[in-house]
Amino acid sequence: MARFASAADAGYRQVSGVLAGYIHQIQQETLSAARTNQQQDGHQKTISQPGQEMIRDADLTPMPTSRKNVIKIDQLPSVFFTGRQKELDFLHEHLKPVNSITHQRRVVVWGCGGAGKSQLVTQYVCTHIEDFSDIFWVTAWKEHSLRIQYADIARQIDLPEKLERSAVVSSDTSLTDTAVPDLDAQQKAIDAVKEWFSKHETGNWLLIIDNADDLKEIKLERFLPPTMKGNVIITSRNKQAEEIGISLELKGMNAEDAESLLLRRSAVVNPTAHQKDTAARIAKSLGHLALAVEQAGAYIRTVGGTLEEYEESFQADRYSLLSDSYGVGAQGISVMKTFELSIATIEKRNRPAANLFGALGYLDGARIPENIMLNGPKGSTLVDLLFKDAKAYKTARGELLSFSLIGLDTVHGERIISIHPLIHYFSRVRLDSNMQLRLKCVVGHVLVQETSALPQIPMLIVHIMHFCEQVVVTVDDDVDTDLKRILWPSIAQLLRQNFVHWRNEGNMEELERYCRAAVKELDRADSDDARTAMLVALDLHRLAIEYVETTDTAESITKTFLLRHMKPRAISALGRAQSDDNTFTGTNVESSKKAEGSESHHCASLDDVFHIVTPASFLGSIRIFLHHLAVASAGRKHWNQAMLLSGYAELPLTPFESPTQTPAAFSTLFVKAACLAENEDAEAVCDVYRALINVDGVFFSAFGRVALAAVYDCTKFLNRIGRPAEAELVTRRAIDPVVDRATDLSRHSQEEPFNKTYLVWAKKSLAVSLIHQGRLAEARRLLVELHRTCKETLGAQSLSTYHATLLLHILHEDPAFSGDLEVPSQADELLAIFIKLYGSSRARILRGEGLNMGQILLAQGALEEAAVVFGHFATLAGELLGTEHKLTRKAQRLTARAQEERRIELDHGVKGNVMRFGCMTIMRSMEDLDKE
Repeated sequence: MARFASAADAGYRQVSGVLAGYIHQIQQETLSAARTNQQQDGHQKTISQPGQEMIRDADLTPMPTSRKNVIKIDQLPSVFFTGRQKELDFLHEHLKPVNSITHQRRVVVWGCGGAGKSQLVTQYVCTHIEDFSDIFWVTAWKEHSLRIQYADIARQIDLPEKLERSAVVSSDTSLTDTAVPDLDAQQKAIDAVKEWFSKHETGNWLLIIDNADDLKEIKLERFLPPTMKGNVIITSRNKQAEEIGISLELKGMNAEDAESLLLRRSAVVNPTAHQKDTAARIAKSLGHLALAVEQAGAYIRTVGGTLEEYEESFQADRYSLLSDSYGVGAQGISVMKTFELSIATIEKRNRPAANLFGALGYLDGARIPENIMLNGPKGSTLVDLLFKDAKAYKTARGELLSFSLIGLDTVHGERIISIHPLIHYFSRVRLDSNMQLRLKCVVGHVLVQETSALPQIPMLIVHIMHFCEQVVVTVDDDVDTDLKRILWPSIAQLLRQNFVHWRNEGNMEELERYCRAAVKELDRADSDDARTAMLVALDLHRLAIEYVETTDTAESITKTFLLRHMKPRAISALGRAQSDDNTFTGTNVESSKKAEGSESHHCASLDDVFHIVTPASFLGSIRIFLHHLAVASAGRKHWNQAMLLSGYAELPLTPFESPTQTPAAFSTLFVKAACLAENEDAEAVCDVYRALINVDGVFFSAFGRVALAAVYDCTKFLNRIGRPAEAELVTRRAIDPVVDRATDLSRHSQEEPFNKTYLVWAKKSLAVSLIHQGRLAEARRLLVELHRTCKETLGAQSLSTYHATLLLHILHEDPAFSGDLEVPSQADELLAIFIKLYGSSRARILRGEGLNMGQILLAQGALEEAAVVFGHFATLAGELLGTEHKLTRKAQRLTARAQEERRIELDHGVKGNVMRFGCMTIMRSMEDLDKE
C-alpha cells in the first residue's frame, strides 16, 4: 500500500497512470460491451467503476484506445523505483524514432541478478508508452517457453497462423515448465510473428525479451525480427548478450539513491541524520544492489523493526535475511535464490567453474589480479590446482562471466576480476563445510607460494587478510582433520610472512586474533608440520598480544605453553624457583646460579625437560621460548626463574648432540647482563653485549631477532657511558649486512620481515652515536634518508614511518639543532599518522592499541618516544572519549611517568643502572608500568 498527500502528488499521478493502463487493458479484453464513449478533460476513455477518480487524475496515459496491441508487461513498475535517470535517458536516446533510419534499434541491458534490469525496463516502458505503436513483452527463461509466448503473440494480433490455446500446449501442463508443444504449429506462428514485425506499417513497435540469460540454450537470433524496423530491449545476466545490440551495463545503484530507496521502502519519514547514516551503512553492506536494498526495506516494514535492528541482524545472520524476498521482486525470488539459479546452471555444465567461483570467495572480491590464477611457481597456481590447463580455466571463467557472477576488466594492462559483495558472500556460504575447507586449502597454498615468489607484497596483502578472516570466522570442528593439517600451517606461514603489514597498519588486534586461532587449531594436531607451525603462530601471538587490551601477556602465554609440555620434574623445579624469588633479594648472578641454576644441570638434554621430542625443529624452537621467558623473568628481577630457564635453553636437543657454543648460550649471558646492570656495572654490561653480538652466524640463526635487538641495546649503553665512536662501530659492523637488506622489498626470507621492524631503531642508534660525536649533519642526513625510505617502501602512514618521523621530531626538539632549517618540525605529520593508525574513530581509540604501543616503548626504555606517543593518545582520547575516561587518564599518567623517567635519566648521565628503565632485550614488565 502506498499513501500520497493528495491527487496532485507527482508520485500519485505516475502510479495512478500506470494502474489506469492496466485497468483499461482489462476493460478492453473482458468488458468491451461496457466501454463508454465519453471523453473527460482530454484523458483516456474510461468506464464507470471504482477507481474512476484515480484514472481521471492520472498524468500518464499508458493505454490509449488507438493502440492496437499491448502484450501484458511482466511486472508493475515499483512505486518505490528510485534513481536510474541516467540509464532511463540512455534507453530513450537509443530507442526514439529519430534513430530508426538505417537499423533496428536494439539495447541490451545486462548485469548481475538483482541489479534491477527488469524494473528499469518496466519503468521506461510505462514512462514512454506513448512512443510506440505496439508493445510486446516476453520472458526467455527457456526456449520452449519463449516459443509458447510468440505463439501467444500470434493469437493476440490475430494472425492467420494463430493457434488456439489448446494447440499451443496441452491443457494439463504449465506454460513454462512442463509444456508439451505442437512444434510445427508453433514454428509457423513464430515465423508469422516475425514477418508481421517486418511488414509493420510504421515499424515503431517495441519488443522486450526479458531474462535472456542462457544464450547457449536460447538462440535469440531465431526470435529477433529480421528487419531494419522496430525497437528491441533485451535484459540478460550474460555479458555476451551485449554483442546483440547497444550495451547498457546495470551496476549497483549510486549510494545516495540506494539510501533513499531503503528509507522509502522502510517507511522512514523525515529521517534523522543518524537514520541516514545507518541507511547508508546498510546500503553499502548490500553492495547497493537494488533488489537487496528493496527487500531489506520490505523486511524492516514487514516486521515493524528499525534500521538499527536490521543492521544488527544482518551482521549476525545475513544469509537468513537474504534468503527471503518479503514479497519483493519478480516471482518473489530472494537475493540468494537469484544467485542460486545462476550457479545451478553453471554446475550442470561446468563443475570446475563452480569450484573456481567458490575459490574466488576466499580472495578479496574487489580486485583480484588474474595472474594469481595463471602465474606463480609451477604447480601452485589456481589453474594448476583446479583445472587441467589454462584453456579449461578460461572456459570456466567464461561461464562465470556469462551470468555476471564475476566481472573482468583491464587496468593498466593487467586483467582484474571483480565480484559484487553479495555474490562474493554467496560464493562461500553456498558450499558445505568440507568443500569450504578444500577450497581454503587450495587458496592458502596459492597465497603462500605467491607471497614467497612475488617481489611486491602489497598487491597480495588484501587477499591474505580476507583469506585469514574467512578461515578464522568459519572454524568447524566437524570437518576433515587431514585437510586442517594442510590449512593451518599455511595460515601460520602467511601470518609470519606478512607480520610487518599488520604492525605497520596498526592492526595488531586483528593479527592477535588470527594467531590465537592458529595456535588453538595447530595445538590439536599431532603431525610434525603442525607442531612446527604452531610454534611459528605462538611466536607471532607473543608479539601481537602486547598491543592488545587483554588479561593475557606475552609472558603468560609463553609460560602456559611451556608448562603444558614440560615433564613433572621440570615443572617442580620451576615452581621452587618461583617460590625462592618471592624471598630472594640478592642480585649477584652467582648466588642465583647456586640457588636454581644447578637444577638444569640434572638434565642431559631438552628431551629430559619436555614430553615432545620430535621433530627436532620443535625442540629447537622451544629454546627461543625458554629464552623469552628467561629474560621476562629477569625484567621482573626474578633471578632464580631467569637462571633456571636460561639453563634449560642451553641444553642440547638430545643426549647425542655435542655441547658446543650455540646461540642458545645467549640466555644466560642476558640474565648475567641484567644482574650486572642491577649492580650498576655498566662497563661489564657492555662487555657481555659485545660478546653476544660477536657470535659467528648469530644474525642468521633462530636467535637473529634477539641479536639485532642486542645490537641496539649495546650501542645505547655505549653512548650512555660516553663511548659513541665504539657504538657507531658496533652498529655498522653488526647490522649493516642484515638490516640494510630490509629496505629491499624484493627480498622475502622468513626473518627479513622482522628485520624491517628493527631498521628504524638501528638507524636511530647510529644517529645518536653520530650526534654524541658532534657529527650533526651526518645524523640529520641519516634520519632524513630513513624517513624517505620508510615512506616510499613501507607506506607514508605506516608505523615504521611514524617511528622515523618521531625520530626527526625529537631531533628537531634537540637544542643542538636549534634553528636548523633543514630539520623542519614534524609535529603535524606525526599526529596525522598516529590518527590514521590508532585514532581515526572512537572505536579505534577504545581498542587501545596506540596506548599499548607507547607502553612497549616505555618498557624498552625509549622514554622520549613513549612520552610523545602517550601525549598523542591522551589528546585524541580526551576529544573522542572525554577527559575523565579511564583510557584518557591512563594516557595522562603514563605521559607524566615517561617525562619524569626521561628527566631522571638525563640527570644521572653515566651513573647508575643502564637498564633501570628497561631495554629492547630485557623489557620491564608492562603490568607494573601503570601503578597509580
